[in-house]
Amino acid sequence: MKRAGATRKWLPRASTQNSGIRNNSGSVIALVVGVDLIALTLAVMSWASMRPTSLELLRFLSFLVFAFLFEEIGRSAARLLHRVRGARFIDMTSVWMMAAIVVLSPGLALIFLVAFRLYLWFRQLKSAGLPAYRQIYTCASVAIALVLAQSTLEFIPRVLDYAPRFIVLPIAFGTTILVFMFVNTALVAAAIRLAVGSQPIGTFVGTIEDNLIELATLCLGALVAFAALREPTLVALGVPLTIVLQRAALVRQLEDDASMDPKTGLLNAPTWHRIGVRELARAEREREPVAVLLLDLDHFKAVNDGYGHLVGDQAILAIADLLRDELRDYDSVGRFGGEEFVALLPRATAHEAFVVAERIRQEVRNIQLDTEHLPAPTLSLSIGLACFPDHGVTMDELLQAADTALYRAKNSGRNKVVVSSIGESGDERVGRHVTGPMPPLF
Repeated sequence: MKRAGATRKWLPRASTQNSGIRNNSGSVIALVVGVDLIALTLAVMSWASMRPTSLELLRFLSFLVFAFLFEEIGRSAARLLHRVRGARFIDMTSVWMMAAIVVLSPGLALIFLVAFRLYLWFRQLKSAGLPAYRQIYTCASVAIALVLAQSTLEFIPRVLDYAPRFIVLPIAFGTTILVFMFVNTALVAAAIRLAVGSQPIGTFVGTIEDNLIELATLCLGALVAFAALREPTLVALGVPLTIVLQRAALVRQLEDDASMDPKTGLLNAPTWHRIGVRELARAEREREPVAVLLLDLDHFKAVNDGYGHLVGDQAILAIADLLRDELRDYDSVGRFGGEEFVALLPRATAHEAFVVAERIRQEVRNIQLDTEHLPAPTLSLSIGLACFPDHGVTMDELLQAADTALYRAKNSGRNKVVVSSIGESGDERVGRHVTGPMPPLF
């Protein structure tokens, strides 16, 4: 949570598609060049010591053939994932990287990595307009992670040489997978952090679901490696399994996109309403309160007319970010359209919800938008509050009660929090606006 009264300097979110290096350019360039040089050094050292056997070359060729085959079969799904996810999406290449870590020597594994990334660049990524330097950095970060993971896979059995094989192998492979994930993610996250500045942690390392899918691809890669050690052509068994993983990732992402407001990333109105109905049913069973906040950005049309729609979009995104910061992880926040937002606060009484709403209202005044026109617009929120079961027992009743309270806040001067005064019987009482401690509701 932000410190009360601190100024919130809000900048437009950096686009992962075309933003380029925007902040801390010197640090980003130093990181990119340093990582690229380290990867190049490791590659040269590995290639200088290469002494591949014919069997290893056969396994290398089988990985290459079946990896290319998978990418061709799954190309349409990969393009769709790229469109819906932008630059960060799960492309399943870790299946083949993990198999290469286990089966191939460092030199051949790095040749496989370079050949595979070049293929992906010319067949998929170049047409998407992604800068070449990003792909080089991605390849370099994977190369460093690959070398460190191989070193881990060799080191763990030496340390545990006294332990039974059925214990050593899971520990060695589990540690190798974690090292590869951590190093690769850390290098990519560091570059993103320096390029776009402070953002939610998911921007840098992905969501929990993203990382679970990545973990699944690496585990599948380990199984593909064991198949390749027995018979190189058995690598073909990894192709359909990887396609299933890719399709599952695509379906999950499309489901997420269908439930989200595309501008803010908050829940859209239908999804929020469905979640709210389920939460009310739970609250009724467990006899717990639930609060609903309706929040409306004051004088939004004046912001659009006076500063332009781009600044208006900044205001909408700034409010969305503020709500994410100030509300709990299990609160449900949605956008009802335009400049109106809604929040569901499980287990919150009217008093507790009022404290939260008042804090949000005060924090909005500290938002500074990025605009060339001075003075910059000053934002404020009007908020209507209703609580189950005091002001309604269904979601429609609660929304109506919160909307009536919001209407009163607007008509009484805006920039206020008004608690609903509609009881279960529907009789209206006098709504109250408070800027201090919570008053009696009735």
